[in-house]
Amino acid sequence: MPEYGETIKAEAIAYWRLGEPARTRPGDQATDEKGANHGQYQSTALMADAQSPATASPPVLQAGQPGIVAGAPSQTSVSVDGGYVSVPYSAVLNPPADAQFSVEAWVHPDWDAGESDLFRCVVASRDDTGTTKHGYILYAGPVLDPTTFVTTDPTQHWQAWVGDGTTWLMLVGRPVEVGQTTYLLLTYDGVAQTLTLDAIVNPGPETSPPPRLSSVAVYSPNPGKPLYIGMGATEIMVPPGQPLYPFLGRLQEIAFYDWALDADKAAEHAAAGGPLG
Repeated sequence: MPEYGETIKAEAIAYWRLGEPARTRPGDQATDEKGANHGQYQSTALMADAQSPATASPPVLQAGQPGIVAGAPSQTSVSVDGGYVSVPYSAVLNPPADAQFSVEAWVHPDWDAGESDLFRCVVASRDDTGTTKHGYILYAGPVLDPTTFVTTDPTQHWQAWVGDGTTWLMLVGRPVEVGQTTYLLLTYDGVAQTLTLDAIVNPGPETSPPPRLSSVAVYSPNPGKPLYIGMGATEIMVPPGQPLYPFLGRLQEIAFYDWALDADKAAEHAAAGGPLG
């Protein structure tokens, strides 16, 4: 079986392995190993507010950490909490509403298992300014009422969101299992306007993936904001703004595709990767 990354590079149009060395610091490049959408590592202090930890804390950005993907044995991960990757806006990463796309990630959440009512962002390319809601988000967070956006279940679930231009459409998946490597995949099929979410915990060759979730959702592309990995609210442009929805844990093998990976392909990728921890 080929190394995990060789399979992904043959299929994706952008691929941030996040395997940079431990000496990586804010301002260093996060390499797109398939395309030209190189990002930049950043970090920002976490302030105490409703969307961040209860007390202010210094940021964490530690590249060269133990890998979480067994199919990529030579690769390391990046550990973040206020650390993130900022990728400049690109039309390639924000296709038109009638196009297909997929966003894929391997994650190892490390926050307190009892944490609730907070969002933790894996990948976001969005524009949420006033009455406009555009783009896509891959989250861990509480369940919200789709009309009022009031919390109905504080337990964190994996979620895929897309903006239709005026509101956010949410697809809620399985509960987050803290401390467990999880394979995540958001897809949008364009013509049928179907949003799907796969969240496979500790995948491997013998894993039977849970049924994928799907919903009709009209997508409107982000018109000009960057893409963040490990941080949300890309329209805020942190720093100097207050960071929102920082991921806490390890991230690896983030990929973007210009087609909608089906359930069989998701299972194939998850099995090929498998978790280390």
